Amino acid sequence: MKLIATLLFISFLCPSILALNMSTFEADHCKEMIWNVQRSGRFQVQEPLFFESEEGKHSIQRVMYNNEPIILWRTPTKVIKLGGNISKVRDFIIHEGDLWLLSREQVISFSQNGKIQGQFTFQAGLSSRDFPHSLVAVDDKFYIAHGGIGLVSFDPLTEAFSFVSAVKTEQEKGVSLAISLFYDKKSSHLVVLHTADSQWGFNGLAAFDLAGNSIVHELEYSRRRNGVIDRYALIYGHDDSIYINNGGWIHQLKKLSNSRQRPRWLAIRDDRNGRRGYGRIRGDFLFNEDSILGCSMIVPENSGTKIKGKLISREL
Repeated sequence: MKLIATLLFISFLCPSILALNMSTFEADHCKEMIWNVQRSGRFQVQEPLFFESEEGKHSIQRVMYNNEPIILWRTPTKVIKLGGNISKVRDFIIHEGDLWLLSREQVISFSQNGKIQGQFTFQAGLSSRDFPHSLVAVDDKFYIAHGGIGLVSFDPLTEAFSFVSAVKTEQEKGVSLAISLFYDKKSSHLVVLHTADSQWGFNGLAAFDLAGNSIVHELEYSRRRNGVIDRYALIYGHDDSIYINNGGWIHQLKKLSNSRQRPRWLAIRDDRNGRRGYGRIRGDFLFNEDSILGCSMIVPENSGTKIKGKLISREL
């Protein structure tokens, strides 16, 4: 196996090995995300997740090691194998140095050495419509985009979940799901991304004021001009803009104060075999100085070539 595979279980590595650069990013994340490629053409994709703390960039990814799936936490200085039997990881944050994972059933706390400290389960019997999708920390509380339920908080001190709001917009006439969110420190608002789960559901963004427990701005996507929000879309705040990974296509918006603005598509060139093409980022992506980095998937034109993961990037 390659040297990188033999390093997976080593906790402390030289920071230069884990420095964010193109070749390291692709080897650590993109080439690890395609699983179980079979002759029938079936395969699995295990996209990486990213988070930036004051110490630097972190990632979580399920990878194969000796034909067994494991979850790796890559920090700015080390690589840690997480313990426990964990279902699909939806999101994660670093809070006061500890790792907090969001799965389909639980919020899970890990020590800085990768040991489980606590597992906190959502109410039993949730439908797929109500699964949690996204997690952020605001001061001493966590907030979760909880699908059809809306916005839910978790207090790590009392270990209790609380309903916050359904985050229903004025334009919503059907059912929508809260699927991703970020906290805008300048405005002190949570920006929540919605996808419609019925014909007249809301498809767009809402800025939610925690102090007033209300929506202060909303922006609906035009289905005819901009399409719909993918069920697994991700939203980010960076500098003075909002970015959305919508089914692999990256959209850019200004901060939510103008309800009439249109998203700008950020095309990522990915030419292959002498033909012009555009890449789609699978899952999460990173802001790296003035660029975004993410993983795309190369589907071969002939059956004799394997499906591969590939790094793609674009300057902002």
